[in-house]
Amino acid sequence: MKTLIVYYSYEGNCALIAEKIKVALPDADTLRLSTAEDKTRGFLAKYLWGAKQVFCGKRPALVSYSVDLGAYDFLIIGTPVWAFSYAPAMRSFLE
Repeated sequence: MKTLIVYYSYEGNCALIAEKIKVALPDADTLRLSTAEDKTRGFLAKYLWGAKQVFCGKRPALVSYSVDLGAYDFLIIGTPVWAFSYAPAMRSFLE
């Protein structure tokens, strides 16, 4: 079974988990999602910005990737929790 680990990681926590899953499933491929809007923000600013993104239903443009999702039998999806929801970058991917 061909597996793809798809994840978005703003601060690196989900990237760490994706790496741990990759160790457990060494034949799996990985796809790290990123957006053009990804930049470092201050402690409070990142929470306000993230909540606004979620509540406004933002779908940020993803940096292009060259993965054929149809080639995989199983997807493992990882995302941080922002304002009780998944990150907007994952919303863009899922659409």
